[in-house]
Amino acid sequence: MEGGDYEEVSYVPDHDFGAARVDYDAHAGRSYKKAKEDDLKEDDLLPRIIRTDAETGIILSVDHTGSMGDKPGIVYDKFPYLVHEAQTEYLPPNSPFCVASFGDAREIEDYPLQARPFAGKQELPVRLKELVLVPGSGGAGMEESSELMALYALHSIRFGKKAGRSRRKPVYIMITDECCYRTVNQDMAAKVYVKTSKGIAAEKIFRALHRKYEAFLILMPYGGASNWQDRRSQEVKSFWLDYFDEDHTAYLEDARRIVDVIFGLLAKAADRREYFEREIMKRQVEDVSEDERDEGRRKVDTVFRSLGTVHRGIWDAGGSTMFRRGKGKAAKPPL
Repeated sequence: MEGGDYEEVSYVPDHDFGAARVDYDAHAGRSYKKAKEDDLKEDDLLPRIIRTDAETGIILSVDHTGSMGDKPGIVYDKFPYLVHEAQTEYLPPNSPFCVASFGDAREIEDYPLQARPFAGKQELPVRLKELVLVPGSGGAGMEESSELMALYALHSIRFGKKAGRSRRKPVYIMITDECCYRTVNQDMAAKVYVKTSKGIAAEKIFRALHRKYEAFLILMPYGGASNWQDRRSQEVKSFWLDYFDEDHTAYLEDARRIVDVIFGLLAKAADRREYFEREIMKRQVEDVSEDERDEGRRKVDTVFRSLGTVHRGIWDAGGSTMFRRGKGKAAKPPL
């Protein structure tokens, strides 16, 4: 079971990862029906302002469309571990989380943009279940409205007075497998409470996002493909180079490793790569049985390969550099 990566740790003793995933999947399956029964409107799930007194925090913005499959559920299942590590190792204590999701606001789709108020460890499960998973969401093209969620994060998500005065920018992590739209017109901007007399280029939005946040992209192969050889996956990969430098982009093929990759991104933001490498090796390779060790090495290699552009030298064509320093056997390079 995937949750077994984390279930023995003492700081989440009451969290059953497998049960949490079952519970979340059940919630996801009924959330849309309940939202319609409760007559929720789009702006009920997208407040005009989300505010925290903290000077920093994490915004996790996840593509919730059908092409992403069960990837949002994988992330949400492991949130207790993610929150603990973020608040104790990578960000100031009690740094809050904002969870958000996006679909395609240009399609006839309910609740295409959602964001919940900042929350700590205790409130976060409640906030997660406030997100509505819409069946069959997403258009037929290769674009979703991640640029609108970024625009919302610029104008509507606000931090304490000390925000921006230190090197600890808030962290914005976006997870998707599709492109964004190149421009935002007046009608689309109005959906995120921004008034404009003309269109806004996505390039301008993401430039501003990088100024306000330590912004990262976790990019998945398009439509559930298993690797980057797919033509459309290559197109999406090339597209995002206009908006995210590769040292802020992780290319992840195995969704089960999303949370480990998020740790790697936080390590980049906090300049804690050495701790990140030690922690994942200890958890996945050193503190497991001999029978589990080879599988642990494969997991670590997947994570390090995904972060090869973010942390230069962590992985190359010969596999994990840590393994070649004498701690194990490197995986074969990707095809």
